[in-house]
Amino acid sequence: MKRFALSATGVAVVAVSASNAALVTYSGDISGNGYNATEFTAMVTGAAAPGALIVSWGFSNVSADVYFNEGAGYSNWASECRIGIYDFSVGDTNGDVYWTYANPFSANSGASTPGTYTNFTGGNHSSGDISSYGWTIGSEGDIAVVATSSWNDGSGLNAGVFTSGTAWVTIDTIPAPGALALLGLAGLAGRRRRR
Repeated sequence: MKRFALSATGVAVVAVSASNAALVTYSGDISGNGYNATEFTAMVTGAAAPGALIVSWGFSNVSADVYFNEGAGYSNWASECRIGIYDFSVGDTNGDVYWTYANPFSANSGASTPGTYTNFTGGNHSSGDISSYGWTIGSEGDIAVVATSSWNDGSGLNAGVFTSGTAWVTIDTIPAPGALALLGLAGLAGRRRRR
């Protein structure tokens, strides 16, 4: 699988301070990004601390041109579009393993004629606070908001392209209390051995 690059439109990083958290949000404009069934298209990426907790993710005001590609037997459907987060860990330190997604559109339809497209609008999703899931940044220290299609039309072309939208992922860079306790114990053990 190819490594990810920043989207051409760039990424905004917003730090939010709280009494017991250091929240960082990676967000970006996803317009101009195509998506297909053969790979993840990285639209927003962030260099995060390994082990950082994923707090929330989502997208808003998403619209896309969904293609009926020449050479395909059927049009791609809007409901086959997937936007999600990729490259995180669930109880391990590997990363590059897990991904979760939401559908920006519910319409089981697309364009009616090969070589044409139909525009779909209104894609919004917010995961809410998912910090209790325990999803963390993997050992490679990166996270990405990605898009793909659940159906391969066989043409080798994009299933569609986003014409507007913003996507984001928020992480907490402060280790959880349990992790801090383990670090403290490790420090005490280290001091005891040196004496």
